[in-house]
Formats: sequence, structure tokens, C-alpha cells
Amino acid sequence: MNTWRTISTPETEYPVAKFSVITGKKKIHAKMRNMIEESAKEVLILTTSLGLIQEDIAGIYDAILPPAQKRNVKFQIITDIIEKAYDY
Repeated sequence: MNTWRTISTPETEYPVAKFSVITGKKKIHAKMRNMIEESAKEVLILTTSLGLIQEDIAGIYDAILPPAQKRNVKFQIITDIIEKAYDY
């Protein structure tokens, strides 16, 4: 038994994944701002082209990009590109 205890490896502890469902544009935008404000190295955003427009209209990027850039946080925004523009 002593030999077995010395060669057996302890189980690796994995961090608990956290998921939350956020509804409503105001709550989603507030969460986005909070997450970007807390970021230390980089921010990766995956959104639709309509979402990108809505986030820009809501002032998300104007409010968070300059302070994050001063902290040297890198941004990547991935979105879909469509040939036909949305009708407004």
C-alpha cells in the first residue's frame, strides 16, 4: 500500500466553469463594459454585424476602448460580413 500511495497521482482540480444567461440590451451592454474594464491582456468579441452596429450606437466602444488601450489591452472583433447592408 505504501508503494501504491507514492506512485498514485492526485486528481487534478479543474476550475468550475461559470455560465450565465443575460437578457436585455442594457444588461448585455453593462456586462460587456464590466468584462472589458476588468480585462488585463486581451478582449475577443464575437458578434453579428447588426450587434456590432447596436453596440456602437449604444456607445460601448467609445466608452471602453480608450481606457483599455491605455492599459495595453488588445482587441479583436469578429463579425459576419454581408454584401447587402441592413435597411434603416
